[in-house]
Amino acid sequence: MEKPIFIFIFFLSALILSAFFTFPKYQEVMNLKSQIEAKRTVLQYKEDRLLQLKDLEEKLEYYKEPLEKLDSVLPKDPDLPNLFNFLEKTALENGLILGEISSFTVSPPKTKEQLGQASVTFSLSGSYSSFKNFLDALEKSARLITLENLSFSSPEEGETFNFDLIIKVSFYSW
Repeated sequence: MEKPIFIFIFFLSALILSAFFTFPKYQEVMNLKSQIEAKRTVLQYKEDRLLQLKDLEEKLEYYKEPLEKLDSVLPKDPDLPNLFNFLEKTALENGLILGEISSFTVSPPKTKEQLGQASVTFSLSGSYSSFKNFLDALEKSARLITLENLSFSSPEEGETFNFDLIIKVSFYSW
């Protein structure tokens, strides 16, 4: 009778010891499984997000030309050298002579929603019809240019007009 009790106790102790040693490993395996599942979920989310970004990139590629035009209308900075070059070129194309650029000021935007302003004061000389053509060219230019002030002196007979202008150019700075 002692033999069956001894066998029963041996099997019971073996079962308890194996449960005692294997249960932590079982919990570790289950923990690793849950971590793997969490990583899979994060990976799936990142893959979905990447697909969305690629789709958005394709859509932006479709609108690339209009966005480039918008960048030329509202450049990121005042880009004064290009503005001065544009004024000189436009004046010459319309038969005017660009005099001196007497002053310029730059007012950066105070918030992201506002535009910055660059104010330029300069003088031109030439005929009235050439000046009219110059103003048309300014109006048709890609940049957002506003004529703030205009003054001119009447010429004596045979002389050219002298025009003094103040323009404002808008830009954004994010």
